[in-house]
Formats: sequence, C-alpha cells, structure tokens
Amino acid sequence: MTETASGVGLTAISGRAGAVPLLSLASDRSLTTPGPLGTCLARAAPEHELGSGMASILREIVIDCTDPDLVSRFWGAVLGWEVREEEAFYWMVAPGADEDRDLALIFVPVPEQKVVKNRLHLDVSPAGVGQEDELERLKGLGAAPVDVGQGEQPWIVLADPEGNEFCLLAARPG
Repeated sequence: MTETASGVGLTAISGRAGAVPLLSLASDRSLTTPGPLGTCLARAAPEHELGSGMASILREIVIDCTDPDLVSRFWGAVLGWEVREEEAFYWMVAPGADEDRDLALIFVPVPEQKVVKNRLHLDVSPAGVGQEDELERLKGLGAAPVDVGQGEQPWIVLADPEGNEFCLLAARPG
C-alpha cells in the first residue's frame, strides 16, 4: 500500500519495471491509475452507492508469456484488436476504445513456462456466428481444446498457444 495526499493507493508489481500505483482515491472521489499510455482518470460512484466508500476500476489484464509476441498476436486475432508493441511488453485495447480509460490486455515476458491450470481465465463469445463456427476459427488461429475436468458443459475450454485456458461460450442473443 502507498499513501496518497488524501488516502490510500493500492500497488502491485506487474511485468513492467517495479511497483506502480494501481489506484489512488483523491478527496474529490476521482480515481487515477496509470495505463499503458499514461495516467487514467475516472469518477467514483457516490459514497452511498459503494458502501465502503472505495472502489477499483478494472484497467488491465496482464498475461504472463514466454513469447509475448506470439500470445499477443493470437489474442489480437481472436478479438480483432490491434497489437501494439512497447519496449518491454505488448498491449491492446478494443477498436474505438479510449486508450487512456478502457480495458487493456497487456502481455509481459516471463522466463518460466505455465505449469498448472489458470486460477483466472477469459471467456469469449462468438460474434455473428455460432459456437461451432467460432470454435473452428479459434482452432485455426492456434487454440487447442483442453480438458480441465469440466465435463459436459455449454462452453468449450480451449488453450492459447502457451497453454493459458479460456472458454468459448455459446453465442449470446442481440
């Protein structure tokens, strides 16, 4: 934890150099958090809506990879997002997203291979096609079906080129 002028900020170590503040709550209830292109700003909900008076905003999902170029390009193709390369990592946001405010996927290099099932995973839904057609497209991009003990389910568990599990859900209406 780090102290700010008006309260507490959370810190974490990501694939980027050192610990960086993930969230700071200012006295005017505005939130600041650094993103791939600089500090992001947002307004917190009124305190009576939050209960505790604090909230966090999901800004980045960081994916550890031995080959961030390979994994980021896979996910870019899956989502239709443009991959951007920085000196020490790759990142992407949805087309048309506000790069300073919206969710980013960050791909950072790590020396170790993945060895156990993920404790957190992404779920994707087909857009404009059915689940079976999307399954074939994802397999063509390098996804592989995996069994993590899920049994018969309406979703399909797959792994990206480095073995990170994700689920392909059925298409959602609308």
